[in-house]
Amino acid sequence: MGVAAVLAAGAALAGTVNDNRLKQFDGLPSLGRGYDFNKNVLHSVCFEKVTASEPVFDFYYEFDKVDDDFIRRLSTNAETSWAVDSELEDFLRDHRQRRPDGSPAPGDQQQVNIVARITLESYFRTLDESGSPVSPSAKALVQEGRYTAFFDACGFFYVRSLRYSSTFIALFQFNHGTSDEEDARFEQLLRTRMFELGAGAQADEVERMGLARGLKIYVRGAGLGRASKLANLVPTSLRELRQSIEAAAELMQVAQSGLITSMEVAPWTQHPDLRSYFFSKVAPGESTFGKTQKLELNSQVIAAVNATRADLLEDYYLANLCRNNLFEYYPISRSEVSGEFDAIYDPEKTIFENHRHRTERERRITLKQFREYFEKTSPRTFLERADKYLKGGGGHEGAEVCINALLKQGLDTADFTTIPACVDVMTDSTIHDRFLRNFCLPTPVRREYRKAP
Repeated sequence: MGVAAVLAAGAALAGTVNDNRLKQFDGLPSLGRGYDFNKNVLHSVCFEKVTASEPVFDFYYEFDKVDDDFIRRLSTNAETSWAVDSELEDFLRDHRQRRPDGSPAPGDQQQVNIVARITLESYFRTLDESGSPVSPSAKALVQEGRYTAFFDACGFFYVRSLRYSSTFIALFQFNHGTSDEEDARFEQLLRTRMFELGAGAQADEVERMGLARGLKIYVRGAGLGRASKLANLVPTSLRELRQSIEAAAELMQVAQSGLITSMEVAPWTQHPDLRSYFFSKVAPGESTFGKTQKLELNSQVIAAVNATRADLLEDYYLANLCRNNLFEYYPISRSEVSGEFDAIYDPEKTIFENHRHRTERERRITLKQFREYFEKTSPRTFLERADKYLKGGGGHEGAEVCINALLKQGLDTADFTTIPACVDVMTDSTIHDRFLRNFCLPTPVRREYRKAP
C-alpha cells in the first residue's frame, strides 16, 4: 500500500511546488504547461491559447551586517523567498573567506561584511480557465477515452499560476576600524549613500573612508529582465553602484522577468472543458470521487511504466553513443586507430571529468576505468533490462500483464493495488545509471599521449 499512498498524494488535488524542484526541470515552467508530481517533469502545453491575469508586485530592500545571526536567519528562509535567499547564500559563500568546515578563516575575521539587497516579488499571474480552452487534439484524446495517451502528453496537472522573484545583491567588504563605533558609523554612511535622501553631501567622505579601509564591492543579479538599452550593472565606484541599483530595479519590472519561486498546479480532471468527458459514463446520482481517484491512479501507473521503459531505452542510447565515442576518439593501442596520424592515449594518465561534480578532482576517472566500465557493462544490457521489465522473468510477471489487466477492468474501476503485476512494477522503480549521467559523453580534463609499442 506504500505505492498507493505515494500516487494518491498527487491525485485529484491542486497543489503548489515552492522548493528546489523548480531548479531541476529540463525546460521552463509556463502557464498552461503540463506537469507530473511523481516524476517532477514538465509536459506539453495542451491549451489552444493561454489567457492570464496581470501580476502585481512587492518591492523591498535590505541592508544588513553579515554575522552568525544573519546567516542563521537566512538559512531558515520562507517558502516565498527560498530562490532569492539561496542566491544570496551562494553569493556569500563565494566571497567570504571560510575554512573547509565552514568556519570563518582568519582573513574573514579581520573584515566587516555588509550586504545590500533589493528584491521584487511578482505574484498572482494566474491562468484564466474560461479564456483558455483545451486544444482540439488534446480534447479528442479524452473524448475517445484514450486517457493514458492524454496524460502521457499533457501530464496529470497543468500550471495554473506562477510566482517570480528578482534580486540584485551588493556585498561590501572592508577592514575593521579602531573601534566598533567607527565601524558602525561607516556602515551608516554606506546605507545613506546607497538608499537614503541627502546622500550627495557625504559622497566625498564615504569615498575617502572606503579607500582608507580597503573597501571592496561585489555584485550579483538574478532574475533580471532585458532592457531596451544597455544598463551598467558592473560599478567601479559607490556613485556608479547607486546607478546600478536603480538600473537593476528597472530591469526587475520587465515583463516575464524573475526566477520562478512558486508554481500552483491543478488536475486536468477539474478543468471545465474536460470534466464532463472524463465522467461521461457516471450514472445519475453516482459520486465521481471514487472514479476520479481510480482513473488518475491507474493512469499514473501506466505512465510510470512508460517512463521506466523510456528511461531504460535512454540509458541504452546514451551508453551506446558514449562507448563508441570513447573507443573511437581515445584509442590506447595502434590496433584501435584508423590512420598513422591518430594519437594513442595513456590509459592511466588520461583523466575524464565528472559532469555532475566538475570541481571535485577526486571524482574524476582515468581512461582505464572508463573502458573497464564498458567491458563489464555492455550497452545491450539496458535493452535486455527494458525487455525483461515489460515481459517479465525471474519470478516477475512484467509490466505488460499489469497494463492489460488495468485496461480490461477499466481505468476508472480497476484497483491496481489488487493486481500483483502492477504492485511489482511500481515497487521495482528503475533509476538512471549514475555512471552514464556522471561521465557521458567523455570530456577529458587531461590528455596524456604515449608512443605506439
